[in-house]
Amino acid sequence: MPVRIGKDRGLGRRVWRSLCSIKLTAILLSAVLIMSLAGTLFPQLSAEIQADPVAHALWQQAARDRYGPLSEIYRAIGLFNAYASPIFVLSLAALLVNGLACTVNRLKPIWRAITAKPTAVRPDSFYAKAGNRTSLEVASKQRAREAITEVLSEHRYRPLMEEQKGTTYVRGDKNRLARVGTLVTHSAVVLIALGALWSARASWREPIVILGPGESYDVPHGHDFQVRHEGFEVDRYADGTPRDYRSHLV
Repeated sequence: MPVRIGKDRGLGRRVWRSLCSIKLTAILLSAVLIMSLAGTLFPQLSAEIQADPVAHALWQQAARDRYGPLSEIYRAIGLFNAYASPIFVLSLAALLVNGLACTVNRLKPIWRAITAKPTAVRPDSFYAKAGNRTSLEVASKQRAREAITEVLSEHRYRPLMEEQKGTTYVRGDKNRLARVGTLVTHSAVVLIALGALWSARASWREPIVILGPGESYDVPHGHDFQVRHEGFEVDRYADGTPRDYRSHLV
């Protein structure tokens, strides 16, 4: 029975390490980027066309004419509907889990690095063999501490001191809050994945809407508001060719 518990615990650790893997992040990001690129390079089958049998049939015929036998393969793997394809959605969901796991996994070490005050982190033999070292005669240990603290503070280091068996260990700590940057990065990945998932599953695209000045359009999809065109301006170059267009929408 104890052996079984140990195995289960080891399996849980391996699964957790896999979820926190940077390699997994790279693989999932690559899958998302590839599908995003496919959504740019391949024509996308809109919901409006799918809802119209005639338009859908014409669209499929145009795809077969353009890509030949490969069109069925492209359709099967979701290249014509990249942002709603299972590969894209599942990769985003896995990236979200991976980002959350990485963030949680780094909370404790980062907090420890920010708040802890380790000074004697190496044995004395390490300092005795260090390349950049020197020996100084000091009048008093207190004066030496004050001098070291002053020099470190001038260079924006936080002096940390610890007394062990009559020896004072000093450490200069700097930019400790910079470690929080990794949390910001991981949180950004999580937010990007959440936004992309929400966009892929809950967003909608309205067909082309043409509004003349003074005309309004009732936005559907359960939204109780209108878009009104209040005016149109054209800036022109000296020769009369258009330079910029501006529409005023409310």
